[in-house]
Amino acid sequence: MVKLMHLLSLYSIRLGLFLTLLISTILIIGNPLKLYASQSGVGFYSSNSPPASAVEKNVNARNQKCTISANQLLYLTVYSGVCNDGEYPGKSAADLLKCGQDSNKVMKLMQVKVDGKDVSSNIIRQSTSQSFIFTIPPINPYELKEPIVGKHNAMAESYYLFFKPMPVGDHIIELEVIRVPLEANQPVEHDVAKWDIKVIP
Repeated sequence: MVKLMHLLSLYSIRLGLFLTLLISTILIIGNPLKLYASQSGVGFYSSNSPPASAVEKNVNARNQKCTISANQLLYLTVYSGVCNDGEYPGKSAADLLKCGQDSNKVMKLMQVKVDGKDVSSNIIRQSTSQSFIFTIPPINPYELKEPIVGKHNAMAESYYLFFKPMPVGDHIIELEVIRVPLEANQPVEHDVAKWDIKVIP
């Protein structure tokens, strides 16, 4: 009798599993999930859903070829308006933030393309919530001099893209930014960058 009860119990468990799988299959086939993706399958994190332990760092130099693994994340700074108290001595953190935000109001173009597709609508704007240390070494690519060289408190308004892991294969990221300063003696900024990225398993 105990053996029969045990067999019936096993049978009912197997029947329950079979029915669950059958119903799940019918639901999946009967109501297929609609997926919307970009042409290349590249996705982006929003400011509301960053991955755990995300670090704001872009380790890829401009205009170069690079190889990354499929589990690495890319963080691309599209443009950053930064003001520091080396340039503006005596300014408060609130004043420096306003300065950084004002410097971005003259932006005429901020465009990023991935594999030829415009993904500019995924660009995130973020302002710093507290001052940070902005360090410029004496020898720097922008040939900045004193009093800007050194360590200074700064505030910023930055625009960036935070990529989800990219599909395996070859990808091209192209960036173009045009900024027209209000001051007549300041040149128009026209930044163009391109990254050829190979994603490996």
